[in-house]
Amino acid sequence: MVLHQLKSIFVLLALLLLLSSVTEAKPTERTRVVALCDQLYGPVIDQRVKLYAVNQFFVLQLIFDRHDHLIALQVEPKWFWDWYNVAWEAGDDFRNLSKPEFERLLADIDRLKPRGALTKPASANPEIRNLTAWHRETYTDAWLEWGEVAEPQRPPDAPVLIRWFNLYYVQQRTQHNKSLDASPDASGEREAKAKVKR
Repeated sequence: MVLHQLKSIFVLLALLLLLSSVTEAKPTERTRVVALCDQLYGPVIDQRVKLYAVNQFFVLQLIFDRHDHLIALQVEPKWFWDWYNVAWEAGDDFRNLSKPEFERLLADIDRLKPRGALTKPASANPEIRNLTAWHRETYTDAWLEWGEVAEPQRPPDAPVLIRWFNLYYVQQRTQHNKSLDASPDASGEREAKAKVKR
């Protein structure tokens, strides 16, 4: 009888400890980022594709990995998604992001997950494709790509207009992965892959 009561007490204590550890669990990065986006931009404008309206013409899409870490985000014109929602087609009143709007959005996004310090600025002579100047900057924790309007008839003193931008976050390596990289087998494997690429 006493043994049965002790067993019941231990089971109850184990359940209480388990319950307290679950309730004290740290919220995931996804939970924190989504809550901040809800605060900054309001609720998602579509539950299925999870897009946030950053203004009348542009949407923000968050991309998470399977561990709920934010790995990328895209800010694109809403009309990029007109295949999904016909009401989002580009209208005659569409306008691209101005440079101040772009910088404000980057500041908001740094609140979601910081880019880190700038390590490689964008080139002064970007590649131009489809009337868009493609820029890329590298930061300690991310890289940023964006497209600026680059039409031949635009005057040189015209204001900078941003068509879209993407931010890709660098995944932090765990100590376990770093130790595997330092092993002799891993360095030999890297050398073999380098020889194959030549």
